[in-house]
Amino acid sequence: MCAAGLSSVCAQDITLHYYDNEYRLGNCINETFENLGKDAGHSGKISLVKALESLSFTDGANFLLGEANSLKAADLKDAVLTKTGDVTIIHSGVNYIFPENNLSQEENEAAMKELAAFLEAETETAELRSCRLNDGREFKALYIPGEKTHEIWENTMQLEHTLNINGKDVVFRTMIKPQGLMSPRLSAVNQARLDRSHALISIGAGASLMSEGNPKAFDGMYSFFADAGTDILLLNPEDLPGYLNSAENAEAANLAENSSPVPVFTNADFTGTKLEGRVKPYTVLTVNDKKVLFFSVGKKDEALDIKLDGSGIKFWNPGCGKRLSQMIRRARRDENADAVILNNSYSEAESAWTEELKSTDLIINRKRWLKSANREIQASLDARTDKHDSALELDRDRHSDGKIELFFKDGKLSAIHLDEENGPAELFRPEEREAQKTAILTAFISDENAVMPDAAEMSFGHETSAFQSPSDFFQAAAGLLRSRFGAEISVIEIKADPSKAITGYLAADEAREWLGNNDEVKLYKVAGKDLKQFTGNKASPMSFADYAEGKAAGKTYYAVSGLDKRGRLSGYPLRDDEIYLAALPESLAKKCGSAEAAPAKDFGTAKTSETGENAVSGSGASEKLVTYIVKEMKTIRRESADREAWKKEIQSRAADATPVKGTWRFEIAKLNIYMEKTHIHAPIGYEATTESAFRTEDRTKIAASGIIKAPYANGDFFFTPSISGSYGKSKYENYTGLDSDKLIYAAEAAYAPWELKFLGSGALTGPFASAEYETEFEKHNPYNETQKSFREKTGWKMFGGSILKEAYAAFDVEREIYPEPVYTHYAFEAYAQGAYEIPRTNLTLSADVLYRRYMPCHDDTIVKLRERLELNSELTAKIYKDLSMGFYAKWIYGTGAKLGGYADSFTFGGMLNYHFLTKWR
Repeated sequence: MCAAGLSSVCAQDITLHYYDNEYRLGNCINETFENLGKDAGHSGKISLVKALESLSFTDGANFLLGEANSLKAADLKDAVLTKTGDVTIIHSGVNYIFPENNLSQEENEAAMKELAAFLEAETETAELRSCRLNDGREFKALYIPGEKTHEIWENTMQLEHTLNINGKDVVFRTMIKPQGLMSPRLSAVNQARLDRSHALISIGAGASLMSEGNPKAFDGMYSFFADAGTDILLLNPEDLPGYLNSAENAEAANLAENSSPVPVFTNADFTGTKLEGRVKPYTVLTVNDKKVLFFSVGKKDEALDIKLDGSGIKFWNPGCGKRLSQMIRRARRDENADAVILNNSYSEAESAWTEELKSTDLIINRKRWLKSANREIQASLDARTDKHDSALELDRDRHSDGKIELFFKDGKLSAIHLDEENGPAELFRPEEREAQKTAILTAFISDENAVMPDAAEMSFGHETSAFQSPSDFFQAAAGLLRSRFGAEISVIEIKADPSKAITGYLAADEAREWLGNNDEVKLYKVAGKDLKQFTGNKASPMSFADYAEGKAAGKTYYAVSGLDKRGRLSGYPLRDDEIYLAALPESLAKKCGSAEAAPAKDFGTAKTSETGENAVSGSGASEKLVTYIVKEMKTIRRESADREAWKKEIQSRAADATPVKGTWRFEIAKLNIYMEKTHIHAPIGYEATTESAFRTEDRTKIAASGIIKAPYANGDFFFTPSISGSYGKSKYENYTGLDSDKLIYAAEAAYAPWELKFLGSGALTGPFASAEYETEFEKHNPYNETQKSFREKTGWKMFGGSILKEAYAAFDVEREIYPEPVYTHYAFEAYAQGAYEIPRTNLTLSADVLYRRYMPCHDDTIVKLRERLELNSELTAKIYKDLSMGFYAKWIYGTGAKLGGYADSFTFGGMLNYHFLTKWR
C-alpha cells in the first residue's frame, strides 16, 4: 500500500474531480407538525392551526427574517449586521425554530419546553441581529453561532406555524439551512481544463432543477455542464424525464445530440425512443493516456414509471443475473480499459448485489445527507488476488464535491485515493447556481407546479384546515374521469395514510404519490350490487381531521363521482340489478364480478358538459390514471385566468356536484312466458264478484305477461308511465268456461325528497299519486260484458331500497265501468315488494304482497268485495345475461261485501323471464 508518501512511491496518473447537482431543504418540520396531537404524551396539548411559507436568504449562519421577496442576493452583498439581543431556539437537524409572538416570558418558556419535548430536540442560544442595507432598508436576522458563513447569500425558505399549545395560539418561525449546489469549484473546473491528467465528472444531472413540464429546463443545465467543461454525466434515473423532455423539444433537440458531456445510464433500453443514441450505456474517457470506463445504474420507482409512461424506455435489474458483470467485462476487454467506475443510485438496503459485481474498481454510492461519511480513503490494490473481485466504495456525504485519484504501477491500477476538494471554495458561475436555487425555491413555495391551491386559502364547506385533505383531491380526480369517459359514475381508491397530508400547495409529485399505481382506466358496464361495495365507503366529504384520525390509517376509502348529495345516481339509489356505465381503474374493475368493457357501439362519443371535451368510450378507449389526472389538473391551473379563478375552479371540482338532469328510462321490467296450474276455492256467489280469479274453475294455462315502463326522474320528482298485460290459453280440468286476459295502463307521479334507512340500505320516500285503467278481455265475450275499471291512488311510498324494494300505503278510489251497473269502490291499500339474492348461489328470491280493504257503502252488492289479499313469490336463476328462469306461486284471497265465507285461488308454475333497461340523459 502507498502510505504517507503516496505520490513519491506511486505516480499520480489521473485525478477525477466529481460534483453533484443535488439540492435539499431539510423541511421535516411540516411533516412532524402533522403528527401534533397524535402522540400519546401530547394528545390534546398541541395542534396545528395554520402554516405559511415564504422566501428568505442566508449566508450559511445568518438568516434573514420577515418578508424578503423584494430582495435579491446582490442587495445583501455589503449588508451590515449588528447584534441586538439573544433568543432561545430549538435546533432540530438543519431547522432552527423560535417563537415570534407577544406572550409573556413565562408563557414563551412553557411553549418552547412543550414543543422541544415533542420534537425530541435540544434548545440553544442564538443571536438576533439588525441587518442594514446600502439603500437604508433594515431587516432582522437570526444568527446561529457555530455555523460557517460563505461569500454568497442564497435563497432559503422560512416557515411560520401557528400552534395551539395548551389552549393558546403561539406563532413559531422556522429557518431552514439549504444543502447542496455549492459546486463545482472554480479551481476544479480550471484544473480539469488545463491539466491533461484531470477530468470533470458530474454525478447526476440535477433533476430537481428541472421545472416539470418545461422541455427547455434540461437544455439550460446541459449548457451549464458543457461550459464547465464537464466530460461525463453519470445520470441518475430521475434525470431521464427531463432529458426526454428536452429530446422531444424540436427547438433544442440538437443541443443534447452534439455537445459534451456524454450522458451515461446503463440499466435501461432506449431502443426506439428519443434517447436512443443520445444516452450511452457506458462511455470510455481517456485521461493522461489511461482509459477509464464509466457506468451508471439506478432503480425505476413508481413515480418515475409514471413520468416515463409511454416513452418506451425499458429498465432492467442489474442485481439479477450476470448481465451487468458480463457487460462490464466485455466493455473492459473491448476498450482495453485501465479502470472501471460505477455510479450506483440504489439505496444502501438495495445494493447487496454490488458485492458480487465483477471487473469493477470503484463504486460511487448514493449520496448521504450526513455531516461526514468517509472523507478520505487510501486503498492499495496490489494485495488483491483478483483486483476485480471486490470494488472500493465511495460513500458521498452532504458535501457536493470531491476527487478520485487513480494511481498506476507497471501500467496497471495499483491504488485509489478518495478525498475532498482542496483550495478555495469559490464556485464556477455562482450567479448561475444562485439562479438555480432561486428557481427551485420559487417553484417549491409557489403554485408553478401545483395541482391544488393551499388549503389554508380555500373555503371548503366541510372543513377549515391548514392541511390538504386527500379526499378533496381524489373527489376532483374522480369527477375528471367521469367527465372524460361520459360515464354515469366513476370511482378511485384512497388508501388512508395520514402521514401523506400536505400543508401548502399540492405539488404534482405529491399528487402522483397520493394516486399510487398508474392503472388503466376504462369504461365498464357494472351492476349496481357491485358498485355498492365502493359507495358504502365513500370518502367525501371527509375533513382532514377525519382523515388524520388514527382509526382511518390503513383503511381503504373511495372517491365516487356521479352520485348526487343524497347518494343517488340518475335520480335513484343504486339498484342491484341495474347496469351502470362506470369509469374504473382496472384494479377496481377486477373487484366487480359483473364488470365488462363497454362496447363503443353502446356508448358513442359525445361532448361532456363539464369540460366540453370529447368523452371517450368503448373497450379500446382508456387513460392512465395518474398521467391523466395530473395532466388535467395542471391544465386547469394553466387555463385559469388568475389565482382566484383557479381556487374557485378547484373548489368546484372538489365539491364535484353532479348536475341535476332529467333521466328517461325505458324498461321491460318483466317479459314472462309461463305455464301455471291454478286451484280455485269459490263458494256460490263469488263467481259474480269483481275478482276474475274467482270466476272460473281449476285450470292449466300457458301464457305470457309483461310490464313495460318509461320512468322519468329529475331531482326529487319521479314520473312513471307503464303498460302491463297478460294473454294465454287455458285448459280447464272440470268444465269449459271463459278465461280473462287483461291490460293495465298506468301513470304514477312521486315526490321523494327524503331518504329512509331500512334493512341496511337507503330508500327514497315521499307522497305519490297514480292513476290506472284496467281492462279485461275474453275471446268469446262481448266487449261490454268484460270488466273494465279505473283506479286512482294517493298515499305515501318508499322505493329504491336494497332488500325492501318498494312499499306504500294509499287511499284508493276505484270505479267499475263495465259491466253495468257502474259503481265506485273506496278502499285503503298497502303494498310491499322485496328481493334477496341468496349468497353463494345464482338464485334470487322475491316476493310481494298487496292488501286492499274496501270501505262499507250503501250500494254494496254481492258483486263487491270487502277485502282482497294477493301474495306472489318467485325463485329465479339467471341463465344468460338478461334472461332468467324460475318458479313462482300466487295466492289470492277475498271476502265479499254481501257474501259469507271467503274465496281463494292458488297458482303455481314455471317461467322464462327477460329484463331489459336503457337510459337517456
